[in-house]
Amino acid sequence: SDWGRLRIAANLSIDECSAWAWAIVTGEIPASYHNAFNFDWYFAPMLEEQYQKSELFVVRVEHLDNDWQAVDRIVGGDGKTLPGDVMPGGAESKVNVAADMNLPVSNSTLSAFGWRNLCRAMCHEMQIYKMMLKRASNLNEDDVRESIEELREICPQETQEIRRECM
Repeated sequence: SDWGRLRIAANLSIDECSAWAWAIVTGEIPASYHNAFNFDWYFAPMLEEQYQKSELFVVRVEHLDNDWQAVDRIVGGDGKTLPGDVMPGGAESKVNVAADMNLPVSNSTLSAFGWRNLCRAMCHEMQIYKMMLKRASNLNEDDVRESIEELREICPQETQEIRRECM
């Protein structure tokens, strides 16, 4: 693929941004700066036979404190230490806060058509996300159902089930 030739710059063309985005969404490349590999890249080893019985913890950003407390208790803590307590500068610390940066985004809205396209592009990734949720030792059925319902608010065609086919 052509992703090896993608340039890194602040003034990328729309086509270059699109190429970066698609390569990241499909897991073809580890992106740089604020991006990383996709869920599939990180979760794939957990599907291998030798890891089938390994414990997996999922910490959902939208439920960070509750998930963190549950994991802390599972590993022997008291569940009272929250993520902000261990961050440099405490919970009020502004570490890597994108909202404080002057990012060159002039349009932060997405049309209904754009959302449908994004949901289609992210379909495989969403199925991996659902697998991770269902496998997580620290989440109960209600937690999993809640997260999938939150996903469905954005991508209504998603279901509680893990789809085998996308697009």
